[in-house]
Amino acid sequence: MIEHTPAEHRLASRRAEQATNAFREHYAIRGGGESVNAGLKRKTGMGRLRVRGSPRVRMAVLLRCAGWNLFRALVAMKRRGMAGFGAFFGDWTLIRALARRLRRRIKAFGAFRPHQPASGRRSLMLAAA
Repeated sequence: MIEHTPAEHRLASRRAEQATNAFREHYAIRGGGESVNAGLKRKTGMGRLRVRGSPRVRMAVLLRCAGWNLFRALVAMKRRGMAGFGAFFGDWTLIRALARRLRRRIKAFGAFRPHQPASGRRSLMLAAA
């Protein structure tokens, strides 16, 4: 007679559930999101932000997400056979408008000032570095 521990029983039931089509359909949505998170962490360094303070962290995350979106756009254009941004945006007006908006946001957040801790000594840690 074979006896199973409670942990082995839970594992077997979990694996049986994961083998169903309903589980796979439901998990496909989560799998897409998890792959985006993993890519952000791997390609943009989102796993370790070298900034402090809520506004600076927010700016660093926004800049990394913007970079990720540009990277994904380039991949999509390559798949469609487009040479680069020039083929897609023509006269670059969209790029210039986005750059202007980004500059305004950076100034509003004060994102590129050196971090100054409570001790009063300046740190070399910069926002969005």
